[in-house]
Amino acid sequence: MIFLFKKKVQILINNKKRILFFVFFIFFFCSSNDTVKLSIDFSTQNKWYYAINVEINGYVKMHDTSYSIKNNAVCTLVAMPDSFKKDIVHMKAEYVSFYSNFLSENEISNLIQQAQEAKFTCSFKNGIFLKEDSSFLPVVQIGEWDIFKDIIKTIPTLPESKVKKGTSWYREKEFPLDTKHGTATAYLMQWFWLDSIYVNKDSKKFGIIKWKFAYNVNTKADSISSLLKNMPFKGEGVGRALINVSKKRLESASIKFNILENPKSVFKASYQENLTLSLVK
Repeated sequence: MIFLFKKKVQILINNKKRILFFVFFIFFFCSSNDTVKLSIDFSTQNKWYYAINVEINGYVKMHDTSYSIKNNAVCTLVAMPDSFKKDIVHMKAEYVSFYSNFLSENEISNLIQQAQEAKFTCSFKNGIFLKEDSSFLPVVQIGEWDIFKDIIKTIPTLPESKVKKGTSWYREKEFPLDTKHGTATAYLMQWFWLDSIYVNKDSKKFGIIKWKFAYNVNTKADSISSLLKNMPFKGEGVGRALINVSKKRLESASIKFNILENPKSVFKASYQENLTLSLVK
Protein backbone atom coordinates (compact mmCIF):
# COMPACT_ATOMS: atom_id res chain seq x y z
CA MET A 1 0.00 0.00 0.00
CA ILE A 2 2.78 2.41 0.92
CA PHE A 3 4.65 1.40 -2.22
CA LEU A 4 1.64 2.25 -4.43
CA PHE A 5 1.21 5.60 -2.70
CA LYS A 6 4.87 6.50 -3.24
CA LYS A 7 4.59 5.46 -6.87
CA LYS A 8 1.55 7.71 -7.43
CA VAL A 9 3.34 10.61 -5.78
CA GLN A 10 6.36 10.06 -8.02
CA ILE A 11 4.13 9.97 -11.09
CA LEU A 12 2.51 13.27 -10.07
CA ILE A 13 5.92 14.84 -9.51
CA ASN A 14 7.16 13.65 -12.89
CA ASN A 15 4.00 14.95 -14.60
CA LYS A 16 4.44 18.37 -12.95
CA LYS A 17 8.06 18.46 -14.11
CA ARG A 18 6.97 17.70 -17.67
CA ILE A 19 4.30 20.42 -17.53
CA LEU A 20 6.74 22.97 -16.11
CA PHE A 21 9.32 22.06 -18.72
CA PHE A 22 6.69 22.38 -21.47
CA VAL A 23 5.55 25.79 -20.18
CA PHE A 24 9.14 26.98 -19.88
CA PHE A 25 9.92 25.74 -23.39
CA ILE A 26 6.91 27.50 -24.89
CA PHE A 27 7.67 30.71 -22.97
CA PHE A 28 11.34 30.68 -24.00
CA PHE A 29 10.56 29.83 -27.62
CA CYS A 30 7.91 32.54 -27.93
CA SER A 31 10.03 35.14 -26.12
CA SER A 32 13.10 34.50 -28.25
CA ASN A 33 11.04 34.72 -31.46
CA ASP A 34 8.75 37.56 -30.43
CA THR A 35 8.86 40.44 -32.92
CA VAL A 36 7.87 44.03 -32.19
CA LYS A 37 7.41 47.25 -34.14
CA LEU A 38 9.42 49.98 -32.45
CA SER A 39 7.66 53.27 -33.11
CA ILE A 40 6.82 56.54 -31.38
CA ASP A 41 3.42 58.25 -31.66
CA PHE A 42 3.19 61.71 -30.08
CA SER A 43 -0.33 62.40 -31.35
CA THR A 44 -1.93 60.71 -28.32
CA GLN A 45 -1.23 63.76 -26.10
CA ASN A 46 -1.20 67.52 -26.64
CA LYS A 47 2.00 67.96 -24.63
CA TRP A 48 4.80 65.73 -23.40
CA TYR A 49 7.36 66.62 -20.77
CA TYR A 50 10.88 65.21 -20.65
CA ALA A 51 13.41 65.81 -17.89
CA ILE A 52 17.04 65.98 -18.99
CA ASN A 53 20.13 65.86 -16.84
CA VAL A 54 23.66 66.28 -18.19
CA GLU A 55 26.90 65.85 -16.27
CA ILE A 56 30.29 66.53 -17.83
CA ASN A 57 33.38 65.94 -15.73
CA GLY A 58 37.03 65.84 -16.68
CA TYR A 59 40.17 67.95 -16.82
CA VAL A 60 42.02 70.42 -19.02
CA LYS A 61 45.81 70.77 -19.28
CA MET A 62 47.89 73.38 -21.05
CA HIS A 63 51.63 73.66 -20.49
CA ASP A 64 52.09 73.54 -16.70
CA THR A 65 48.48 74.43 -15.85
CA SER A 66 45.87 71.80 -15.05
CA TYR A 67 42.36 72.12 -13.66
CA SER A 68 39.21 70.04 -13.40
CA ILE A 69 35.94 70.46 -15.27
CA LYS A 70 32.64 70.00 -13.47
CA ASN A 71 29.42 70.85 -15.28
CA ASN A 72 25.79 69.99 -14.69
CA ALA A 73 22.76 70.99 -16.76
CA VAL A 74 19.13 70.29 -15.85
CA CYS A 75 16.40 70.97 -18.35
CA THR A 76 12.66 70.29 -18.73
CA LEU A 77 11.51 69.97 -22.33
CA VAL A 78 7.99 70.53 -23.54
CA ALA A 79 7.25 68.38 -26.59
CA MET A 80 4.27 69.04 -28.85
CA PRO A 81 3.22 66.64 -31.62
CA ASP A 82 3.38 67.60 -35.28
CA SER A 83 0.01 68.16 -36.93
CA PHE A 84 0.71 65.70 -39.76
CA LYS A 85 3.47 63.25 -38.79
CA LYS A 86 3.07 61.08 -35.68
CA ASP A 87 6.79 60.45 -35.17
CA ILE A 88 7.80 64.13 -35.28
CA VAL A 89 7.75 66.39 -32.26
CA HIS A 90 8.40 70.11 -31.72
CA MET A 91 10.29 70.94 -28.53
CA LYS A 92 11.28 73.90 -26.41
CA ALA A 93 12.91 74.29 -23.00
CA GLU A 94 10.61 75.32 -20.17
CA TYR A 95 13.19 75.25 -17.38
CA VAL A 96 16.99 75.36 -17.54
CA SER A 97 19.54 75.26 -14.74
CA PHE A 98 23.29 75.15 -15.28
CA TYR A 99 26.34 74.86 -13.04
CA SER A 100 29.96 75.04 -14.12
CA ASN A 101 33.30 75.56 -12.41
CA PHE A 102 34.86 76.10 -15.82
CA LEU A 103 32.77 78.86 -17.45
CA SER A 104 32.30 82.43 -16.31
CA GLU A 105 28.97 83.73 -15.00
CA ASN A 106 28.40 85.64 -18.25
CA GLU A 107 29.00 82.51 -20.33
CA ILE A 108 26.61 80.51 -18.14
CA SER A 109 23.91 83.21 -18.38
CA ASN A 110 24.33 83.33 -22.14
CA LEU A 111 24.01 79.55 -22.47
CA ILE A 112 20.87 79.48 -20.32
CA GLN A 113 19.32 82.30 -22.34
CA GLN A 114 20.06 80.52 -25.62
CA ALA A 115 18.55 77.30 -24.27
CA GLN A 116 15.37 79.02 -23.11
CA GLU A 117 14.87 80.75 -26.45
CA ALA A 118 15.62 77.72 -28.63
CA LYS A 119 12.92 75.80 -30.49
CA PHE A 120 13.58 72.70 -32.55
CA THR A 121 12.01 69.81 -34.37
CA CYS A 122 13.02 66.21 -33.87
CA SER A 123 12.26 62.95 -35.66
CA PHE A 124 12.32 59.90 -33.41
CA LYS A 125 11.84 57.71 -36.47
CA ASN A 126 15.21 58.73 -37.89
CA GLY A 127 16.82 59.75 -34.62
CA ILE A 128 17.77 63.19 -35.92
CA PHE A 129 17.03 66.86 -35.58
CA LEU A 130 15.28 68.29 -38.59
CA LYS A 131 17.08 71.62 -38.19
CA GLU A 132 20.83 71.96 -37.85
CA ASP A 133 20.50 75.01 -35.59
CA SER A 134 18.48 73.12 -33.00
CA SER A 135 21.01 73.09 -30.15
CA PHE A 136 19.00 73.55 -26.99
CA LEU A 137 21.07 72.28 -24.07
CA PRO A 138 23.76 74.41 -22.47
CA VAL A 139 26.89 73.30 -24.31
CA VAL A 140 30.16 73.12 -22.41
CA GLN A 141 32.85 74.91 -24.33
CA ILE A 142 36.58 74.25 -24.39
CA GLY A 143 38.61 76.96 -26.08
CA GLU A 144 35.35 78.62 -27.15
CA TRP A 145 34.43 75.60 -29.30
CA ASP A 146 31.04 73.92 -28.89
CA ILE A 147 31.90 70.26 -28.49
CA PHE A 148 28.69 68.78 -29.93
CA LYS A 149 24.93 68.78 -29.76
CA ASP A 150 24.31 66.49 -26.81
CA ILE A 151 20.85 65.24 -27.54
CA ILE A 152 21.68 63.96 -31.03
CA LYS A 153 23.58 61.06 -29.50
CA THR A 154 20.73 60.26 -27.09
CA ILE A 155 17.86 59.80 -29.55
CA PRO A 156 17.92 56.30 -31.07
CA THR A 157 17.12 55.56 -34.68
CA LEU A 158 14.15 53.19 -34.90
CA PRO A 159 14.06 50.49 -37.61
CA GLU A 160 11.33 50.51 -40.28
CA SER A 161 10.35 46.85 -39.98
CA LYS A 162 9.53 44.59 -37.04
CA VAL A 163 12.50 43.32 -35.07
CA LYS A 164 13.20 40.62 -32.51
CA LYS A 165 15.70 40.32 -29.70
CA GLY A 166 19.24 40.55 -31.06
CA THR A 167 18.33 42.40 -34.26
CA SER A 168 20.85 45.14 -35.05
CA TRP A 169 20.92 48.22 -37.27
CA TYR A 170 23.27 51.12 -38.01
CA ARG A 171 23.14 54.82 -38.74
CA GLU A 172 25.67 57.50 -39.59
CA LYS A 173 25.07 61.24 -39.27
CA GLU A 174 27.25 64.20 -40.14
CA PHE A 175 26.73 67.85 -39.27
CA PRO A 176 28.82 71.04 -39.43
CA LEU A 177 30.57 72.68 -36.50
CA ASP A 178 31.19 76.41 -36.80
CA THR A 179 33.58 77.85 -34.25
CA LYS A 180 35.49 81.06 -33.63
CA HIS A 181 38.66 79.16 -34.48
CA GLY A 182 37.54 77.58 -37.77
CA THR A 183 35.06 75.16 -39.29
CA ALA A 184 34.85 71.40 -38.96
CA THR A 185 32.54 68.47 -39.71
CA ALA A 186 31.35 66.08 -37.01
CA TYR A 187 30.54 62.44 -37.75
CA LEU A 188 28.34 60.35 -35.48
CA MET A 189 28.24 56.56 -36.01
CA GLN A 190 25.85 54.39 -34.00
CA TRP A 191 25.41 50.61 -33.85
CA PHE A 192 22.02 49.65 -32.36
CA TRP A 193 20.49 46.36 -31.27
CA LEU A 194 17.27 45.26 -29.56
CA ASP A 195 18.58 43.99 -26.26
CA SER A 196 15.36 42.58 -24.76
CA ILE A 197 11.55 42.49 -24.81
CA TYR A 198 9.39 42.12 -21.72
CA VAL A 199 5.83 42.53 -20.46
CA ASN A 200 5.18 44.33 -17.16
CA LYS A 201 2.54 43.57 -14.52
CA ASP A 202 0.00 45.74 -16.40
CA SER A 203 0.46 43.61 -19.54
CA LYS A 204 2.28 46.45 -21.36
CA LYS A 205 5.08 45.39 -23.69
CA PHE A 206 8.46 47.14 -23.57
CA GLY A 207 11.61 46.97 -25.66
CA ILE A 208 15.12 47.92 -24.51
CA ILE A 209 17.45 49.28 -27.18
CA LYS A 210 21.18 49.52 -26.61
CA TRP A 211 23.90 50.94 -28.79
CA LYS A 212 27.54 51.84 -29.13
CA PHE A 213 28.64 54.98 -30.88
CA ALA A 214 31.71 56.84 -32.07
CA TYR A 215 32.06 60.59 -32.52
CA ASN A 216 34.79 61.99 -34.77
CA VAL A 217 35.57 65.50 -35.99
CA ASN A 218 37.36 66.37 -39.22
CA THR A 219 38.68 69.90 -39.69
CA LYS A 220 38.88 71.79 -42.95
CA ALA A 221 42.47 72.52 -43.88
CA ASP A 222 41.78 76.02 -45.20
CA SER A 223 40.20 77.22 -41.96
CA ILE A 224 42.10 75.55 -39.14
CA SER A 225 43.59 77.65 -36.38
CA SER A 226 46.40 76.38 -34.20
CA LEU A 227 44.00 75.98 -31.26
CA LEU A 228 41.44 74.02 -33.27
CA LYS A 229 44.20 71.62 -34.35
CA ASN A 230 44.79 70.77 -30.70
CA MET A 231 41.17 70.00 -29.82
CA PRO A 232 40.15 66.43 -28.89
CA PHE A 233 38.63 64.93 -32.04
CA LYS A 234 37.52 61.42 -31.12
CA GLY A 235 35.28 59.82 -28.56
CA GLU A 236 33.13 56.79 -28.01
CA GLY A 237 30.27 55.75 -25.78
CA VAL A 238 27.26 53.57 -25.08
CA GLY A 239 23.52 54.26 -24.96
CA ARG A 240 20.29 52.71 -23.73
CA ALA A 241 16.63 53.51 -24.43
CA LEU A 242 13.37 52.11 -23.08
CA ILE A 243 10.50 52.01 -25.59
CA ASN A 244 6.92 51.43 -24.49
CA VAL A 245 5.86 49.24 -27.42
CA SER A 246 2.21 49.07 -26.37
CA LYS A 247 1.78 52.84 -26.02
CA LYS A 248 4.33 53.81 -28.70
CA ARG A 249 6.35 56.20 -26.59
CA LEU A 250 9.91 56.77 -25.45
CA GLU A 251 10.05 56.27 -21.68
CA SER A 252 13.73 57.05 -21.17
CA ALA A 253 17.15 57.20 -22.82
CA SER A 254 20.70 57.66 -21.58
CA ILE A 255 24.27 57.78 -22.84
CA LYS A 256 27.77 57.62 -21.42
CA PHE A 257 30.38 59.31 -23.60
CA ASN A 258 34.17 59.48 -23.19
CA ILE A 259 36.68 61.78 -24.89
CA LEU A 260 40.39 61.10 -24.36
CA GLU A 261 43.08 63.74 -24.66
CA ASN A 262 45.12 64.14 -27.82
CA PRO A 263 48.66 63.12 -26.76
CA LYS A 264 50.22 65.13 -29.61
CA SER A 265 48.59 68.45 -28.74
CA VAL A 266 49.67 71.20 -26.35
CA PHE A 267 46.08 71.75 -25.23
CA LYS A 268 44.91 68.52 -23.56
CA ALA A 269 41.36 67.74 -22.47
CA SER A 270 39.69 64.57 -21.29
CA TYR A 271 36.13 64.26 -19.99
CA GLN A 272 33.16 61.98 -19.53
CA GLU A 273 29.59 62.94 -20.27
CA ASN A 274 26.51 61.29 -18.75
CA LEU A 275 23.13 62.32 -20.15
CA THR A 276 19.71 61.00 -19.13
CA LEU A 277 16.33 61.77 -20.65
CA SER A 278 13.15 60.57 -18.98
CA LEU A 279 9.45 61.01 -19.58
CA VAL A 280 7.68 62.99 -16.87
CA LYS A 281 4.30 61.41 -16.10
